[in-house]
Amino acid sequence: LVRIKVLSDIDIAETRVPQDGQIARTINGKRIDFRVASFPLRLGENLVMRVLDRQRGVLSLNAICEHHETRQSLQSMVQRPNGLLLVCGPTGSGKTTTLYALLRCLDASALNIMTLEDPVEYPMQNIRQTRVDNHASFGFADGVRAILRQDPDVILIGEVRDTDSCAMTCRAAMTGHMVLTSTHADDCISAIGRLLELGAERPVIASMLTGVIAQRLIRKRCKHCLLSDAICDNCGGTGYSGRVALFECLNVTDAFATLLNSDAPIANLREQALLDGMIPLKKTALNYLQCASTTEEELTRVFGEHALGA
Repeated sequence: LVRIKVLSDIDIAETRVPQDGQIARTINGKRIDFRVASFPLRLGENLVMRVLDRQRGVLSLNAICEHHETRQSLQSMVQRPNGLLLVCGPTGSGKTTTLYALLRCLDASALNIMTLEDPVEYPMQNIRQTRVDNHASFGFADGVRAILRQDPDVILIGEVRDTDSCAMTCRAAMTGHMVLTSTHADDCISAIGRLLELGAERPVIASMLTGVIAQRLIRKRCKHCLLSDAICDNCGGTGYSGRVALFECLNVTDAFATLLNSDAPIANLREQALLDGMIPLKKTALNYLQCASTTEEELTRVFGEHALGA
């Protein structure tokens, strides 16, 4: 544990508070980054490492989204000149990967695109990327405030996580900028509820929100296992090979914005979103099950025990 803390530039003498660090190594000719997080326990510390293959680079929408209609919806959201585009999902669901895939749809040589992240996960040419540093009193709210003085066209904010960062994100979106960010929420409508919890007002959200994307990652069934009952060398006997991203896309229409501005209940917002063409995440997941691309066990792992009945 101490060795890992040293390599990730974490203070080995501090065991009372959580700490974050990063390790970069070349393994089999590949540049691999490890995000390290320590957490104090009653007896010792807990250490978690997240692995990122830098050589994979920034994926395109074609690479992460299999359905043409969904890709078109995502592209139409990010091509707008201003407003707020929100990506939501649990930790590890691929939100940052989707945000950068959306940035790839834009002309970075013609636009001033700036990011504020913790940390910068995908170095990208022609984009001005910045890492927040809470130890130096440079958090998301302070960073957004400073970025607005840099005349950006597009701003990527890694995460809306508190009242201050939410307020500054809303301010950036309302002052003529295209803002992309993420938050932790189960689905598109819940993400709007999350903004409300963090202090954003309904009229403000209704005026600036252009779209919401909810996503999950599910494992795909190994195609080799489908053809044979023998132990599969391709997937190591797990039955799965590769993952696919599932998307729920909410394009904010005039009708939805009017309803949001009118203090309508959450249930009414969900009903309007479905009328506007939003396909729920679980319905998309069930489509993969019906075509044998995944399993009941995998959907239960991702969505819970009532996933198949939703």
